[in-house]
Amino acid sequence: IGSFWSRLGQRKRDDANQSIASKFRALKRIAEQAKDNDLVQDFSAGELMGRRGVQDHAWPSLRNLGAVFRRMQTEDCQANDGKRSTSEIEVWAFLPRPSRAKRLPRDLIWQGGFRFWLGVLYGVISNYGRSITLPLIWWGVLTAVCGLFYLSAHIERHDPAVKAVGEKLQAMTLLNGGPGSQIEPPIELVALAAQQPYNVTTVAYLARSLAQGADWLGSFNHLAPLGVQPPPTLHCLTGPGYRDPVADAFLLATRKGFLFLGLDQAEVLTQMHACLFGIDVTTTAGRVGGELVPVVPYAVNLLGLVQTILSAALLFLFLLAVRNMFKIK
Repeated sequence: IGSFWSRLGQRKRDDANQSIASKFRALKRIAEQAKDNDLVQDFSAGELMGRRGVQDHAWPSLRNLGAVFRRMQTEDCQANDGKRSTSEIEVWAFLPRPSRAKRLPRDLIWQGGFRFWLGVLYGVISNYGRSITLPLIWWGVLTAVCGLFYLSAHIERHDPAVKAVGEKLQAMTLLNGGPGSQIEPPIELVALAAQQPYNVTTVAYLARSLAQGADWLGSFNHLAPLGVQPPPTLHCLTGPGYRDPVADAFLLATRKGFLFLGLDQAEVLTQMHACLFGIDVTTTAGRVGGELVPVVPYAVNLLGLVQTILSAALLFLFLLAVRNMFKIK
């Protein structure tokens, strides 16, 4: 790993490497004149890769940083008729004066750093706009990871939610005059309080699910079962019904990944959130005016925002690759 990062940040100073990007740029102009779009894309990728270590660098240059400070000190001495100014003892890296900050040539310290890493991501995610499958693969990985996170949030919230609802039912029973009271608690709270706790973490649930799948596959190959305890059955936090938390977790991730998917109806989205993350037990059966009031964690909202932004970028790269492949103007 260390050799990889050292090669990534290597600065190529020989004359042969200095002209690589310009040669690819000249070839790209010839390909544009010949209207060969495939070669234009190849030469554009070559130009980006040719700039690495020459014009674009992965890490800042400490040697260049020292040279910049020495040049600034020389300018100060010249401005003061050769006399050393007291500003030379200032901490330049941390407390630059506004006039010094404007004169600080940042490109000499970290030249092309943003372009370097953006080009690396562009190549890894979409092969410089030439691959249709790579953005889709990354989109699938992103959706699966977010779906597992939403499922993890459900598993972690289930047992505390069941406990809280049980305590609320006990308080309602005491306030209503004991078990013989004529006032029945809401059926949603009763059904939720009757659920068995999972008593597992997300990692344990996934490990048991994988082991159960291995047992199922082993039955076809006449292998001995592993004997691992099966994972608990997951239930919605709104009580038993037709929704499944596992399906809802990945449907929610898919909905946030596909910006134009038809799963964004408010009612469906509310049901998915309520099933996964629970309802507000401080209201009557988690409803206000007959509508469910789901309690969505802040981490889930933040992840949903990040997933939407990343998915939009991946879908854009997919459409860009389609445009480049079919030469759409």
